[in-house]
Amino acid sequence: MSEVGTLTFIPETPPVGPGAGRLGRHRQWDPRNENHLVRTLQAPRPAASLPAKVWSRRLPVLDQGHVGACTEFAFAGCARTKPISGGLWYTHRKIVKDPIGLYSRLTQDDPYPGSYPPVDTGSSVLAAMDLGKKLGIISGYKWATEPNEAITGLALLGSGELGVDWHEGMDRPDDKGVVHATGYVRGGHAFQALGRVWDVDRWYWICVQSWGPGWPERPALGKPGHFAIPEDEVFGLLAARGEFAIPLRRI
Repeated sequence: MSEVGTLTFIPETPPVGPGAGRLGRHRQWDPRNENHLVRTLQAPRPAASLPAKVWSRRLPVLDQGHVGACTEFAFAGCARTKPISGGLWYTHRKIVKDPIGLYSRLTQDDPYPGSYPPVDTGSSVLAAMDLGKKLGIISGYKWATEPNEAITGLALLGSGELGVDWHEGMDRPDDKGVVHATGYVRGGHAFQALGRVWDVDRWYWICVQSWGPGWPERPALGKPGHFAIPEDEVFGLLAARGEFAIPLRRI
């Protein structure tokens, strides 16, 4: 990884799993994010006091192909999920009809060198949020890197885009669609966090992948593209310089 100011480039390891060529999330930190923390809108609450909640998504599972467009595809899912989604014509047309076009625009606007096509540079969660605001799809966003702030935002404000290091073990969901952050880091990835649920003895985050409806083979909640991560493992991913951004509805 190489640092350039507030940018961190995360190279993908040689393709070895179902996400080959798709891990395009890089880290970008702007000190101004401190002004957009979840706590500026909603005081963080203890996990035990927050309800189970899975937000309603109005978008089929997308497939980014072998393009590092995960940050924009994850944003697309958030933009078409309540309470953000209001059936806006522009949002529906651009996201449903041409998500790769939005990714191309993202690579032109973000601070990373090169743009797609032809150069598949990947991008960042922050750049995806900034583009959504610039295009008028959202009014702004809230940011979280601390566990209670993240789960408060997910439970009370809406779905969000989770940017983390994607581990090799996460390529192999179990028969309930649960992945575990084990093994080496294959690269940086972003996906939609749709909600959190309690099952037996622990909390899980329900997430939506952008690798088509066939992944995972046995999805979480029986819904194509859905997978789950134990909440304690989400906290570990956030601690490893992960990030969680919640877009806000346009007023």
